[in-house]
Amino acid sequence: MNLKESLKKRPFIVSVYGRGSLAFTRAKCSLGNFLARRTHLYFSVFRNEIDSTAQIDSSAWIAPKGVRIGKRCVIGPDAVVCEKTVLEDDIVVGAGTVISSDGFVVRKFGSKTVMVVHVGGVRIRSRVIIGKRCGIDKATKKPWTEVGEDSVIGDLVHVAHNVRLGSKNQIASNVMIAGHVETGSEVQIGENASITDSIRIGSQARIAPGSVV
Repeated sequence: MNLKESLKKRPFIVSVYGRGSLAFTRAKCSLGNFLARRTHLYFSVFRNEIDSTAQIDSSAWIAPKGVRIGKRCVIGPDAVVCEKTVLEDDIVVGAGTVISSDGFVVRKFGSKTVMVVHVGGVRIRSRVIIGKRCGIDKATKKPWTEVGEDSVIGDLVHVAHNVRLGSKNQIASNVMIAGHVETGSEVQIGENASITDSIRIGSQARIAPGSVV
């Protein structure tokens, strides 16, 4: 479906609302969600490309399109790899981990709460190890939430939308990284640390277990 067809099918006309009004903002959000779900306006979904050397557990779920899995990747039991995911080479995805699901972005319009559909994806660079039951959310807008090469992520780690982790990061178990965080190379984050949104952590930084940054 192209953009013209999408706009014709909407039950509202944005131009009748005053720009900056609550009604206009709600209409814009609703239209954005519709286009994200029903069209490829924001992100072109590609055919799956899964290298023959990849090992995928029989209980794992791989989206039927929009996934690239490189050489010698290992996808563990009950892992979920959603659309708009690129896994480069030699990556391990632990049991129960979910990659490229929608993140947590909420808009409230009066009494109505709307979850914003994410239209970006997730890119995991080569030689990354991801532990069990992690969540790595796709970007709100294109292109990617990204994990740098040679990084290690422990169990039960949450990496939110638009995060960009540098190379050789070590993220211990139970770490929560909020949206739009960027890290340099060789960053270490200890167990149970929480990183607030939209900050940058420089290369070789060390964050102690239980810290709130």
